[in-house]
Amino acid sequence: MHEAFRQRAVAQLAVHPELYQQHLLDIEVEWKDRLTGEARQLYDAGQKYAAFILYMSQCGNWGDDNTLQALCDTLGCRAHVISPQGVLLPAVEPRLPHAVIQDITLVHTGGHFESVSRCVPASVVQHNRLPVHGGIYLPTCVPAWAC
Repeated sequence: MHEAFRQRAVAQLAVHPELYQQHLLDIEVEWKDRLTGEARQLYDAGQKYAAFILYMSQCGNWGDDNTLQALCDTLGCRAHVISPQGVLLPAVEPRLPHAVIQDITLVHTGGHFESVSRCVPASVVQHNRLPVHGGIYLPTCVPAWAC
């Protein structure tokens, strides 16, 4: 299931560069050294944003806060993130006007995000699944972020 989350986040990044590109370029020092293969070639050719999208599309690469924002935007969820020190950080809110707010809770382990639980009223859950914007169904417990 987490591969579906990755695909949705990457598609959101690709379709809406105006929302995410500047932030990724501002923090490129954090991810550029992780690029290999075709993603590295794209980066070296000056196609930095395309390189990041290709990198994120590959299973096993951890998403950053910008990728989490894209996931919240596409799924219409609010992410509550707990820092490695146990501090509740400001929630990541979906920025798109059509978003249907649903809450997820994640722990940032310092390297990536791990899911804790999905905070959903019991009256909304049907057969242990919750309908989400776009016809995708998510389990009531969100799987780990990385593949």
